[in-house]
Amino acid sequence: MTVGDVASTATALRSPAVPDDLLLDTLVHRRRGSAPRGTYRMTALCRALGDPQIGMRAVRVVGTGGKTSIVRIAASLFQALGVPCGEATSPHLHDAAERIRLDGDAVRPAQVAARWQDLQDAVAVAETETGQTVTFFEAVTA
Repeated sequence: MTVGDVASTATALRSPAVPDDLLLDTLVHRRRGSAPRGTYRMTALCRALGDPQIGMRAVRVVGTGGKTSIVRIAASLFQALGVPCGEATSPHLHDAAERIRLDGDAVRPAQVAARWQDLQDAVAVAETETGQTVTFFEAVTA
């Protein structure tokens, strides 16, 4: 998808008649792999969303192995303490929805499709601002 296609696609995707599987397909097939390096696309996307990351409490897990296990352990500890917790891990094996868990429960594909539909305007703004396509990873992270 090119930046020029974004406005018409975003308008079409906001239609309530678009099935969840089509919405998820447009998310999964966004640019992957060798996107230009930098945080400017994500910065523009967050700005278009009202900078929700400001003031958010988060634990970032990095390294070469065991990240998903550590995230699940940390999430379990937070849940045991009564702290609401979301998890985002990668990669997914079957569908994009399995990357995301809220309070220990996997989200349903319909939930991901609904949030992806909600993001369309912000994605269009970020892509217009940067002149580049927001990647799959950036969209899922947002």
